[in-house]
Amino acid sequence: MSEYLSEIRRLVGPQRLLLTAATAVITDNQGQLLLGRSAESGLWGTIGGIIEPFESPADAARREAMEEVCAEVEIGPLLGAFGGPGYEITYSNGHLTSYIITAFAARLLSSPQPDGVEMVELGWFDPHELPLADMGELNRHLLADLGYLQAVSAG
Repeated sequence: MSEYLSEIRRLVGPQRLLLTAATAVITDNQGQLLLGRSAESGLWGTIGGIIEPFESPADAARREAMEEVCAEVEIGPLLGAFGGPGYEITYSNGHLTSYIITAFAARLLSSPQPDGVEMVELGWFDPHELPLADMGELNRHLLADLGYLQAVSAG
């Protein structure tokens, strides 16, 4: 958790926060998606995180890729901004968060590897064979909104 978010949480406790986030939707030349397995939840998801104060969404997506997969990325076109129902998370410590996520197409400029802190495993997935049963609701909604899924599964 960033110093900024730690300070906000100290002030408001576990009450719901509305946070802005950015994600780098990293694909390879065959159209496969790079997903990471979260160290905290064990779930697969896109690469990204909260946007820090005074940081642009594109810079946040670039920074999060470097932090989570130890790789430089080239940020491409804006894919959209997403939020609303399905973009909420209740963390294991009881903190409630609703996200508005800015998603960018991205491609790797160096070889990825999990950082071992936020991400413990990385995998390339065909969009038709995503590990939906091992993904959180937020990532299933995001991938549906990005057009990778026909419908969000209830699982």
